[in-house]
Amino acid sequence: MTRAKRRESEDRMTRQGLSVFSEGNERLLQLLMCSLGRILAKERRSNDEVETLSYREIRHIVDWLRAAVARDASWLSNVDGNGRPKKLLKYPSVAAMTAEVDRDMLREARLHGAPSDAVEGTENYMDLGDGWALIRLLTTRALDYESSIMRHCIGNGAYDDQLDTSGHLFLSLRDPARKPHVTIAVSEGKIEELSGKQNDIPKPRYLKRLASFFQSLGELSYLDGSHGVIADIHGRVYEYGDLPDVLEVAGDLRLLDDPDDQNFRLPRVIRAGGQVTIDSDFDGQLECVEAESLSMSGAKAAKDCEFKVRKSLNLRGSVIERLQDNLTVAGNLDLAGTTITKLPSGLRVGGTLDIGGTDITVLPDDLVVSTLKISDTDIESLGSLRQFDRLLAANSKLASIPADLVIKRHIDISESAVTSIPHGFRTEGGLSATGCERMITLPRRLEIGFADFSRSSIFMPREFETATSVMFQESRMSLLGRRIVCGERLNLAATHFDVLPDVIRAREVNLDRRLATPIRAIDCDIDTDVLRVSADADVVIADHVVVRERIEIEEFRGDVWCFPVDAARRYLARRNAFKDIEAACLYFGGHLWSGIS
Repeated sequence: MTRAKRRESEDRMTRQGLSVFSEGNERLLQLLMCSLGRILAKERRSNDEVETLSYREIRHIVDWLRAAVARDASWLSNVDGNGRPKKLLKYPSVAAMTAEVDRDMLREARLHGAPSDAVEGTENYMDLGDGWALIRLLTTRALDYESSIMRHCIGNGAYDDQLDTSGHLFLSLRDPARKPHVTIAVSEGKIEELSGKQNDIPKPRYLKRLASFFQSLGELSYLDGSHGVIADIHGRVYEYGDLPDVLEVAGDLRLLDDPDDQNFRLPRVIRAGGQVTIDSDFDGQLECVEAESLSMSGAKAAKDCEFKVRKSLNLRGSVIERLQDNLTVAGNLDLAGTTITKLPSGLRVGGTLDIGGTDITVLPDDLVVSTLKISDTDIESLGSLRQFDRLLAANSKLASIPADLVIKRHIDISESAVTSIPHGFRTEGGLSATGCERMITLPRRLEIGFADFSRSSIFMPREFETATSVMFQESRMSLLGRRIVCGERLNLAATHFDVLPDVIRAREVNLDRRLATPIRAIDCDIDTDVLRVSADADVVIADHVVVRERIEIEEFRGDVWCFPVDAARRYLARRNAFKDIEAACLYFGGHLWSGIS
């Protein structure tokens, strides 16, 4: 894809994203494109890091533009030669534009003044106790008052046309003095917008006041902790600062970063009907968690903490000393980066057990697991374990693969201490053994779905055979006197070898030498459908080399030119007779192909 086409594609995606916020208003979309769209495009084209915009940031700007259009702000008519308002072209960043939005809202409130009556154009919608109430905003004057106090753009004409829309409500949380604190837009019984001052996220103490309203609409996500407020199964509502010792919730529970950046104490016991997420460094220690799933990072668990989960358990990076014996996890168990040093007896994991980066050195003999990940550990042996769906042991100290090991899908021993693939080892999936500095001895026959030995040191037996594909790209080996048979692809690109093997049989053979010593003559016994070589040096392909379909010539930049077999032989023997490879390929009736075998 050319640079121009890439820019067109990126601009089109930006327009599609912003069109969601314009809600079919073409004028509003044009203003968004010459403001937000222009800033994002400038950042992409200058190779700066593109700002990640939150929903609230975009909504804040959209509301301001909507209000400007509704009142026909004078700056809208001050345009450049392309009809774009000059005011929107001056902002170098989204932060600068947002700051201007805030200043403009404040100027409008001071210029026009706010209606003095907080009650005018309103009616009571729900009594929330202690003098607090949710009131409905019924008139443009009521919207203007809300906008002037809350410093967002519900007023000034931005949403006047929605006042009479069926099923649409504008509500305001008011304290006993009738001062607004939260503005809510409801459409067809669902919360469409919920904003605090300047379109910010409302404070948890205000959301706590709205608990009965959320429950009446079934909008329970506002009470699951993700907004700093939690409703338990007994109807009590808590903020992070007053969590009980035993917290029981009907659905999901999310204890995230506190909006006020305070460290609060975790409950000792958590029981949830759904998933529990703890993603903050709370004080206190968990003693028991019962949930469908648990995901926590950085939190502390008591020494004898009991986990009762029906699906997955993610403790990555947590401070935990041990797990209870006979723990069963139906899904995944993630212990990567935790402080645990020993797995419990009787552990059963239906999905992936990840102990990467831990100090665990021994696997219990009674462990039952589908996929085992021991990357970046000092584990040297699998013990008596012999069957896995996948075994991921990259950068571990695993020293050997048992001959009777059964792997269904994939095994990864890249950069590990393994020094041989045993005779008889087989897997329907793939074998990854890349970047291995210790020499890996291969068996005479490798029965696998695919093997990748790139950038590794390899000892090749005199005769080597596999029914599928094998990659030795940039690896190191001796091929003198070897016979290699591959049912699919043999990749020797940039491989560091002494001489070509005596015999090669494969559907495709890659002898690209761009990153290795050039080959001046290909004169061994090769029988293949497709042969790939480098374009950077003259090379003679002997007549007895059998290539049935085509010869691919790869340039240093990665372009691959496909030649008829005889034509490629002639071109490679005297490349200087042609202006360039493209001219030669076209002359011989070949074509450019960007795929890589």
